[in-house]
Amino acid sequence: MGVRYEYAPNFNPKFLGLPLLVWLFWGIFIFTGFVTTNAIFQNIFKPGLGFFSESHFFLCPLFDAMFVTSFDVFIDPFSVKLGLWKWFNFNDGYFGVPVGNFIGWFVIVFTTSLFVRLIDIRTDRIISNLVIPKIPLHPDFC
Repeated sequence: MGVRYEYAPNFNPKFLGLPLLVWLFWGIFIFTGFVTTNAIFQNIFKPGLGFFSESHFFLCPLFDAMFVTSFDVFIDPFSVKLGLWKWFNFNDGYFGVPVGNFIGWFVIVFTTSLFVRLIDIRTDRIISNLVIPKIPLHPDFC
């Protein structure tokens, strides 16, 4: 049997076998990575400076994944220490967490971020191409 983990029996409630807090934290971590990357690229590396363009599109999910994974490098060992979950069947690791866990975080966050950013770009383009009719104000409202 390969590397596996189990959540503490009292780490409830669960949805699809995963504690609700884990679902919540996944969302919060990915959103935080997304917002942080946007702040860095949109405010520090201004698009007008030539550093960031659509040709650098894959940098954003890459930074999202690095940010969230680096955060998990600190969170997971504490969670293991607190007994929220336990890892089994691995020899080497990082403070009780197999390195493959962090690779998994990186891949999942990169993929999720890429997907969300593609939807975001597509939605922006659809909205910008909409023709919104201008409704003249009635003179009584001026």
